[in-house]
Amino acid sequence: MRKIRDFRLRLSHKELRRRARTAVDLGSIGLSEDRRDDPKFERLVDGFCSRLKPAVLFESFGPDSPETAELSPLPGLAHTLALATLGPCAGELVAEARTESETRGKLYELMARMAGEESVQFVTGLLKDEVEEERCELSPIHYLTEAQALALAFQKLEGSKIGLSLEAGSLHPAFSAAFCLSWISRGRSRKSKPGARKPPPQAGRKP
Repeated sequence: MRKIRDFRLRLSHKELRRRARTAVDLGSIGLSEDRRDDPKFERLVDGFCSRLKPAVLFESFGPDSPETAELSPLPGLAHTLALATLGPCAGELVAEARTESETRGKLYELMARMAGEESVQFVTGLLKDEVEEERCELSPIHYLTEAQALALAFQKLEGSKIGLSLEAGSLHPAFSAAFCLSWISRGRSRKSKPGARKPPPQAGRKP
């Protein structure tokens, strides 16, 4: 099992601005909607990231672990089960932004969701070399959202090691995620198990 804390998260200013254009009126909170090098926008994003305490916990299992294999999106040679969190500050910052304005809250929620995606990609990046050595590739990310699946992932990985808790069928703090990846032998069919793929969790729910 691997546990990594306080790694650096850097959100792409360009990608965040692209997503924000369709969801947030940046001009209404004093940010430029067009400039790619808006220092105020960049300071806000970088300041948000500096407050986060990201951590991940993950372990890879072989075919001798049928219990966790049920969480994988595709049949494969192995699978990796993982938990990721941004720490308690992410939800607190979003909640604080919402008290200032709805628009600011939306922007902070968008940043938190993107940061959550980056923490998941951090895990896939760490797995890359090992997976390639086995002549495999990773399946699409399968987020675990059902209470039973979350409970199994939390138990197997001991989610409390990175400050997670499981309450009423949801991971806390907000913007945390559980997910599973299959190791697929190159050239093998990627026929998914019925109903296996699920959309990412709505991490932006109010804390």
